[in-house]
Amino acid sequence: MKKRYYTSFSKRLVLYLVSLLLITGSLVFISIFTFSREFITDNALYQANTIATNVSRSFERKIKDIESIPNTITGLFGNIDTSEMRLLPSKILTAYPFLSDCCLHYSFSEPNKDGCTMYAYRGKSGKIKTKSLAYRLTVPHKNNIIRKNDKQGFWSVKELDSSHSIISYFQPIKAGSLQTVSGLLELNFPLKHLTDFIYDIKIFSSGYVFVTDSEGDFIFHPDPQVFKYHNLKSFCSSPGIDYSSTLKKFTKDTTGYENVYKKGKKYFLYYTPSSRMDWHIGIICRYDDIRLSSSKFLWLVFAILGIGFLILYYSAIRIVKSSLYPLSEFTENVRKITNGQVNIALPEEYDNEQLKDLYQAFRYMQDRVSSYIQCLQTTTAKNQEIITEINLAQKIQKRFLPKDILLPANIELYGKLKQSRSVGGDLYEYFILDNKLYFVLGDVSGKGFPASLYMASVIKLFRYIASRQSSTAAICNLINTHMCDNTEDDMYVTMFIGIMDIQNGHIIYTNAGHPKPFIVYADGRICTLNDEPDVPIGILEDYKFQEYEYTLPEGSQILLYTDGITDAENINAQFFGKNRLIECINGATPKNPYTIVTRILECIQEHIQGTEQSDDLTILDILYKGTPQKESDA
Repeated sequence: MKKRYYTSFSKRLVLYLVSLLLITGSLVFISIFTFSREFITDNALYQANTIATNVSRSFERKIKDIESIPNTITGLFGNIDTSEMRLLPSKILTAYPFLSDCCLHYSFSEPNKDGCTMYAYRGKSGKIKTKSLAYRLTVPHKNNIIRKNDKQGFWSVKELDSSHSIISYFQPIKAGSLQTVSGLLELNFPLKHLTDFIYDIKIFSSGYVFVTDSEGDFIFHPDPQVFKYHNLKSFCSSPGIDYSSTLKKFTKDTTGYENVYKKGKKYFLYYTPSSRMDWHIGIICRYDDIRLSSSKFLWLVFAILGIGFLILYYSAIRIVKSSLYPLSEFTENVRKITNGQVNIALPEEYDNEQLKDLYQAFRYMQDRVSSYIQCLQTTTAKNQEIITEINLAQKIQKRFLPKDILLPANIELYGKLKQSRSVGGDLYEYFILDNKLYFVLGDVSGKGFPASLYMASVIKLFRYIASRQSSTAAICNLINTHMCDNTEDDMYVTMFIGIMDIQNGHIIYTNAGHPKPFIVYADGRICTLNDEPDVPIGILEDYKFQEYEYTLPEGSQILLYTDGITDAENINAQFFGKNRLIECINGATPKNPYTIVTRILECIQEHIQGTEQSDDLTILDILYKGTPQKESDA
């Protein structure tokens, strides 16, 4: 299946950002899920510790307020005289409505012998009543004393029934000018005054706070039915489970938590001592409720992460689109420029530094493109002029090539020139004069316009001189003398010039540095004229060229060619060569000038295999069929 990729940069950028957000969110999710159990316990422990600390501070504040009552009374009513001792309990009840009753045990001499007890209490209607009782000071047993302070005061608990207890605070009272201890003040109030705020404290959905003494006996529990268990040991008892070590930790002055089971359900139990009383604060909650509450919190976290992810996703899309909008403008402007609107105006105000740099670079490119287009238009116009001139030069050069002439019946001739460029330096020419066939084939050194001009000069000279000379050597000498008059061009031409007698096939020829022609016999044999060539024309001014003779047998052909034929090179740098040339001649059917020349050019095209033609290709083939028949014989 073929993969599809986002080609838009903005889409790829959004995809990268979303992928990063997904990876980050997944890591957060995995981390939270992995540490969820530890989080549940830590969360329960943190909340329990917070609640216990607040409960303990509330105890401390209320206990401190009660312990300050004696000093506060002294501040309100001044120094208490012994005569005013009787009125003190009722004054205290009036000042502190939460007190249920108050006793003052006092003596003017020896408290343990003479004295009385003034007792003030609240009636059913709430009215304060007082009584004078016989002196009956009873100090609580030390086991019932739950706290002592630095003012010689102490605390105790009186249990009225299983669900109602009275807390008592005792403190010595000083009276008279000498501020001697004259009595003992007893303040009594319901336990619920200390613990009523605990009723409203909840941890998770089912958790609650309770208080025990140093032995584990319940002092406060929000459920009155629990007091039937009397203490924590009975409450936590479960078949097959020993909680003795847990209870020991609970009743010691340590802070911690334990897991307990009751009726097959797992509970979280937290404990810590109260600093003001010899009490212990306990917090208990079912694990299912803790897990449910923590799960809600986790789902809330996941919901927040999800919403945050969506917000970031849409924000990323908007930010990317707004940030890349100028790039869209640039893209549209590029399209307009490619359609020819080169001088289109570009927006210049950008807040982004990179976009400013891009604008400057684009503006520079726009100016350069405009300049290049102007230069290109100028160059194109000049090139068009050059092309027109080249085409004209090509047409002019073709005029120098021989036209079809009327040949005698015993002569068949065909030539072909294929240039490598628009104009070239190869040449061939032939004409009949005085029953003789004059022919030439040459190759000017170099290529292009210089070679074509040189070629035109040589052909004009050949036509002029050959029409007045019957010697090929004389023709070459005159052309050489003329072409050597100006030696600054460093050009020359190789030529093969021949004059054939049409009646008998006798050829007079001169080879001025040209490749040796092939003789193709009627029986298929192929050979070359073995006479050594002279130097090319245009090199040595005083050089005298040699003249040779050869008679073509009946049905034979003389094949002239330039070195572009044998030097044709393919993609593997292999030359066409003489051997392939001979094979092409042998493969031509029937063997006449036209088929041989055509076959050679086809073989060269197959050899170079579409590579660029490196040199001009010129071939001239002349077939001598024998002595022409006389008109009477016809």
